[in-house]
Amino acid sequence: MKTSTAAFPFDRDDADVVLRSSDDVDFHVHKVILCLSSPFFDDMFGMPQPSLSEEDVHPDSRKPLVAVSEGSKTLRPLLLLCYPVADPPMTALSDVGDLLETSIKYEMAEFSNRMEQKLRDFIPEEPIGVYAIACRLDLEDTARAAAHASLRTVEIAYHPELDKISAGAFYRLLEFRRQDAQDSAEVTFSRPRPTCPPSPAVEPNIEVPCDNEDNSHPFAYSSGSDVILRSSDGTCFYVHKLILEMASSEFAKILQQSPETNDTHRQLPIFDVAEDVKILRVLLLSCYPYEEPDVDDNLSHVAAVLRAATKYQLKKAIRSAKCKLTQLMEANPLRVYFVAAEFDWKEGARQAATMAICETYDAYVPEMEDASANVYHKLLEFRVKGREILRSHDQSGSGPYHWSKLTNSRKATEGKCDVWGNAITSPESLIPSHDWFFCGYQTSTASGTQRRKAVVALSELVGHVQTGNRGYSHARSAAAAIACVDAVLEQSRKTHETFLQELHEIEL
Repeated sequence: MKTSTAAFPFDRDDADVVLRSSDDVDFHVHKVILCLSSPFFDDMFGMPQPSLSEEDVHPDSRKPLVAVSEGSKTLRPLLLLCYPVADPPMTALSDVGDLLETSIKYEMAEFSNRMEQKLRDFIPEEPIGVYAIACRLDLEDTARAAAHASLRTVEIAYHPELDKISAGAFYRLLEFRRQDAQDSAEVTFSRPRPTCPPSPAVEPNIEVPCDNEDNSHPFAYSSGSDVILRSSDGTCFYVHKLILEMASSEFAKILQQSPETNDTHRQLPIFDVAEDVKILRVLLLSCYPYEEPDVDDNLSHVAAVLRAATKYQLKKAIRSAKCKLTQLMEANPLRVYFVAAEFDWKEGARQAATMAICETYDAYVPEMEDASANVYHKLLEFRVKGREILRSHDQSGSGPYHWSKLTNSRKATEGKCDVWGNAITSPESLIPSHDWFFCGYQTSTASGTQRRKAVVALSELVGHVQTGNRGYSHARSAAAAIACVDAVLEQSRKTHETFLQELHEIEL
């Protein structure tokens, strides 16, 4: 490994410790200066030092060597702030953000305050970048100031710093901009505003005896079971070590460790796992030669199952969770999109994004907190491009949207048809709106279903006309309207196929 030495003043021979950056640059520094600048370093160097191994000693100077996670580009200006020399020049927002983050990490309060003010100096020119950094570092006042400054422009550009914050924080910025008349004092940006009292503190993990057993087949006690898995909520599953080891290398690693305890009744080793009883049952069922386990309809539970199944590399459980997510997708496209993105499930993410194209406004969903803003931005761009394709097939649409506006989708016009009289809705209104037709239209066979509905509805109107002695001309109008429905549906089917083909070419 080739290392280099930092430039003055971090190359002095009288230094008494060496900090090595993540890119292998050695900074020869003085403990007393670091201790005066940072309680973190004061505590670290104040503790009794054990005898150092060879890798913890600088090979040339034989001084203590401490590896840090920061690169030299960030570490050098941070150390310069500690030394009695001129402050380092800081012209890039990203450099200020990194330096502020590092000064917070090392508990350098004075420097943190200076860097936060330096960050605020960038608000007039880069409010979105400042907002992202402030949210990442939980600086609510600075985030609020940056959000207000962003209101000066109608549209905003996506800033690279947004990649480092959650989709939830990004959503709150867009929602704030959309409702710019709201009282910002009531808004939190870096994290969602609590809607209920916080949960009580988690108690220490207390050993639970295996009195709470899942007695449902196949996890009730049997003479063949040779190990117990205990869920996070204390439920014990009597299982077979060989089956689990063959099904999952992760389970094999757990079973190779020393057990937490032994079952006092049956003298079987007990291993604790992090999953609760409902999730663990799905995982274990997928290990045994049974049908794929059924996952309930709670989307948060399904996401947790997929997360655990991925952790344990259980293909059957992964397949079951994805199948359930597909079933829940139509009612919850936004939530499923974020879950699919979390697990790099590209097919599911694209399908959910397609269903979400015609959502009017996005509502907050908790899955946003586990996804990056970049994932959400991709969805917004995908939605805008999808809507542009829709408008290309309907020239009456309005002008182009911008992703930062979360614009309403166009409402279908509901007119009146003279042949039916003023009291009867036009045949066109029986055709699904563009929003429903293109976003909820899953297969080409759906057009046949819609036609049957239209024919039934129009037949009832014909019967009404005939019963009311309104004449043969009205019956002919009904037949003509059915033909109109057929023509519109056929055209819509072709347009829908073209739409999906064009949509598939959009990058997500």
